[in-house]
Amino acid sequence: MVFSDVAILSITGPGKQQYMVEVSLTIMAVLVAAVLAVSASRRLLLCYAAAMLYRPWKAISARPRIWIACACRNEARRLPRLIASLAALPYEGDRVVILIDDGSADGSAELMRDAEAMQPDLFRAVALPSPQRGKAIALREGLTGLPMSDDDLLLVIDADHRLAPDALENLVKYFADPRVAAVAIEHPVDRASRSLVSAYCYLEAAVGEAVTSRGQHALGLPTKLAGSWACRPATFRKLYPERWQFADDTMFSAAISAEGGRIAYAADVRALQDVPDTLAGYLAQHVRWSAGYAESATKALLLRGRGESLVAWFDSLATHAGYFERPLLVVLALLALLGWVAGTLVPIIVAALLVGLYVLVVGLQIGLALRLSGADRRLVLMSLASLPFLAVDVTISVRGIVAGLVGQRIVWTTEHRG
Repeated sequence: MVFSDVAILSITGPGKQQYMVEVSLTIMAVLVAAVLAVSASRRLLLCYAAAMLYRPWKAISARPRIWIACACRNEARRLPRLIASLAALPYEGDRVVILIDDGSADGSAELMRDAEAMQPDLFRAVALPSPQRGKAIALREGLTGLPMSDDDLLLVIDADHRLAPDALENLVKYFADPRVAAVAIEHPVDRASRSLVSAYCYLEAAVGEAVTSRGQHALGLPTKLAGSWACRPATFRKLYPERWQFADDTMFSAAISAEGGRIAYAADVRALQDVPDTLAGYLAQHVRWSAGYAESATKALLLRGRGESLVAWFDSLATHAGYFERPLLVVLALLALLGWVAGTLVPIIVAALLVGLYVLVVGLQIGLALRLSGADRRLVLMSLASLPFLAVDVTISVRGIVAGLVGQRIVWTTEHRG
C-alpha cells in the first residue's frame, strides 16, 4: 500500500473529524495572520515615511479670507474659551467666525449672540431651532447663503478645540496647490498628563496623526479628515454630506478622494483638543467612534473605489480596518487556544509569531510617535504606563463595531470629555 492510500484511509476512518478540525483551525489562523501581517507591514512603511520623507510645505505670501465655522450643541462650558481663543488668533488676511448653535438648551446660543454683539466684524451667530440636527446638517444649514467665494477657505473647528497661534498663517500654504481640495490638521492633546486615560488618548492621537497621517501624506496617499479640518468652499458645497452621518468626516474624505481631490496633511497646523480623563468618558467616546467607522466603512470604500488608484484604495481599506485589527488579534488568540485543545500546534505557532511581530511594530510606532509629537519625560512614562489599557480598547472596538453594523445611533455629549 502506497503512502497516499494510507493518508486517504487515515482521514476516512475515525480520525477524519479530528483531521478536519485541525485543518480548519490552521487555515483560519493563517488567514487571520496574513491580514494582520499586511497591516503590520503597512505600519512599518508609514513609520519610515513619517520619519524620513514628510516635510511641511513652504510658506506663501497669499492671505485669502478664511471662514471659521463651529457647529455645536450644549457647549456653554467651552464656548467662552473658544470665543476668546478665536478672537485672539492672529492672521494678516480677513477672517470671519460663524458660530452655529444646534438647538442647545444650556445657553450656548446666547453666548454666541453676545460674541457677535461684542465683535460684529468677526463673529456671526446662527441659531438653529430644536430638534438637534447633527454636525453635518447643522454646518450645511448654518453656512447656507454666506458670501464665500471660491478663493476663500473654510476651516471647520470643534468646540473643544483651540487653534495654535500660527495655525491660520501656516494653513494657507497648503492650498497653493490647486489639486488640494482639503487639509487635515494635527490635534495635540491638551493637558495629556491629567490621568492615564488622557495619556492613552495622547498616545492614540500621536500614533494616528504624527505617524500614520504624516506617512500617508509623504507617500502621496489620501489621509482622512477628522475633528478640525479645512477645505475649499466649492468642495464643501459639492461633497460634504447633506444628511446625518455617523462619521460625516469619513464620508467627506471618501467623497473628495473619489472626485480625484487631494487631502493634504498639515503637521504644522495644530488644534489642541480636549480628551476624556476618566474610563467612563473614554468608553462613551470610543464606542461611538468605532460604531461610526463600522457603519461608514462599506459606504466609504465603495465611494472611494470610483476614483482612487488601487494602491490608495487598499490603504483606505487598511485605514478603515484599523478598528477591526484589534478584534482580529482576539480571534487569533482564540484560534490558538482551540488549536491547543484540538492537539495541533500550528495555530499556536502562527499566533505567537504574528503577535510578536505586531507588538514589535506597534512598539516602533509608539516610540516614533512620542518622539515626533515632542512628548516630555513625564508624558512618555505615563503613556507607556497606560499601554495595558489596550485590553479595554479591544473590548470597546468590538462593542462599537457591533453597534455600527446593526445601525445603532449613539449620542455623543460634552460630558464625555475632560
